[in-house]
Amino acid sequence: MTVIKEVKWTLVLICFFIVSACSDDDSMSNGLTDELSGEISFTIDGETKSFEGDALHIITDDDTPNATTINIDDPGTTLQIIVRASPGDNVTYEASNLEDDDNNTIVSVIYSEGDGTFFNTETSSGEVSITNYTDNELNGSFNFSLEDSVSDETITIENGSFNELPVTENVE
Repeated sequence: MTVIKEVKWTLVLICFFIVSACSDDDSMSNGLTDELSGEISFTIDGETKSFEGDALHIITDDDTPNATTINIDDPGTTLQIIVRASPGDNVTYEASNLEDDDNNTIVSVIYSEGDGTFFNTETSSGEVSITNYTDNELNGSFNFSLEDSVSDETITIENGSFNELPVTENVE
């Protein structure tokens, strides 16, 4: 079980760095631009935070289910939500629903601000809902309790929403 967790978090971090690298790429060849027009907002400890964001639909050419990442990458703050979904899907997943029986990710959340990096775990509460997903735009909501695996500190993200996030595709 520990090996599976290590592999899962390694894959999540690899996806995170790939998406971060792609979103910082000045080239237009990958379909991403530096113009982020969608909004991601949420509340932590009574403070509402709002950021520009985007979504990346990851299409796999093997038996792995397609996924979508919802991202902010702001100096000092990172939020990435990976959810099993494709355009046309209106879905809701519990934050504790990490992976299926084949170890494919269903929901993965990474939040980092300051010195802490927080993840969803099997004991996390909350959910992510996609309410409108087209080829070009993504809308929905989220709330989570997340844990820092080093300090065991827990944070709660409430009233989260993502609105009019531009969607790009990446075939892997």
